[in-house]
Amino acid sequence: MLASYGIHPIINIAHLEKYQPSLAEFGNCPTKNLNREDFKALPEYKVDKIITEHRKRSKNGRKIIQYLTQFKGYTADSDEWLTSSQPKNAPDILEQWKNIQECSTPHVQ
Repeated sequence: MLASYGIHPIINIAHLEKYQPSLAEFGNCPTKNLNREDFKALPEYKVDKIITEHRKRSKNGRKIIQYLTQFKGYTADSDEWLTSSQPKNAPDILEQWKNIQECSTPHVQ
């Protein structure tokens, strides 16, 4: 999983406005420039294991499965709930988890 700047990748065009500099009476406001190279250098967190899962409903009513994920070299304080599409560097770990869950679930005939 890649680190993030915490900004959503999709922006509603209705929220865009032309830049207006601050009035001189307020002084110069500091600006933060995001270097495109920074996005390529974001650290990648390796998934160690999946601890558990839970199911919930999204705002539109769809079922979502989230996995409590532990990362290599980090404590439990850093564990995160991720959907199956988020840990892109750990398809094998996710597949193993699903197989274990399938085998431990009793099948009704």
